[in-house]
Amino acid sequence: MNLPTPPRVGIDLVAINRMNRLDSTPGLAEQLFTPAELSRCRARKRPKAALAACFAAKEAFLKASGLALHEGTLFSNIEIDCELPHRPHVTLHGSLKARFGESTVCHLSMGECRDLACAVVALEEKRIN
Repeated sequence: MNLPTPPRVGIDLVAINRMNRLDSTPGLAEQLFTPAELSRCRARKRPKAALAACFAAKEAFLKASGLALHEGTLFSNIEIDCELPHRPHVTLHGSLKARFGESTVCHLSMGECRDLACAVVALEEKRIN
């Protein structure tokens, strides 16, 4: 019997005030986020909370994938799109797209409260019929 592979899950929790470093460290925001992410998050009612949730989603993806940044993975290769309410989406670029793009489905849930942002990612292999 050929059982499906269980999803790989990653979760991350970020203190929203950590995003204050983006203002005091030149180039950090551009290193961590794509231009589209920065634009979308900065247009939100609570931009720092949106950025923290986006960062948490990237970290959760890395945890679910089993990859680490020291393996050459760039945060800019993981793009989080929260344009549609309650339907966040992960778009992969570069080496991550080549590795996961066609064979993996990525499920993402994000949230925020007063001081914290969180994200959960579940990666599952696409079923081949």
